[in-house]
Amino acid sequence: MNVEKIPLEVRDDIEDQSLGILEAVADHVVVIGGWAVRAVLGPVHGRFSLDVDAVAAPEDIERVRGILEGMGFEPLETDLGIRMFASYEPRVDVGHLDPGVLEGIELRVEVSGAGCTTLRPSTTTSSLPRRRRGGVCTTTARTERFR
Repeated sequence: MNVEKIPLEVRDDIEDQSLGILEAVADHVVVIGGWAVRAVLGPVHGRFSLDVDAVAAPEDIERVRGILEGMGFEPLETDLGIRMFASYEPRVDVGHLDPGVLEGIELRVEVSGAGCTTLRPSTTTSSLPRRRRGGVCTTTARTERFR
C-alpha cells in the first residue's frame, strides 16, 4: 500500500487509533519500530506509522492477544509471537473521499516475544539503575531491544 496516497486526515486518524492500541497494551509490551523512534526523536520524526510493533515477555503474549481480540482484532500466530489485524473504521469524516482510497487499510499490531531464547544485559544500558536497564532479546530471526 502506498502510504503517500492516504489522505492526511486518515493518516492522523490511524495514528490516533494506534495510540489507543498502545495505551491498551502498554503494561504488557515494550514498543519498538516506528513508534519507538518517534518517542525518541519527537516532532522531528516525520514518518507515518501504519502499524504497532512491540516485544513482550512470553507470559504476556496471551494477555496482549486477549486485549486486542476484545478490541476487534483477529490473530495470526507467528513463530515469534502474534500479528493482529483489524479493519480500519474511520473516526473522521471521509464522505468526501473516493471509497477506493480506504480499501485494504488495516490496523496492524505485531508482538514478538514467544521466540525469545536468551536475554542478556545490553552494553549500552548496563550503567543505568537496575530498574532502567535494557537488554537484548535474541530470537531465531532477529535481535530486539527490550527493557
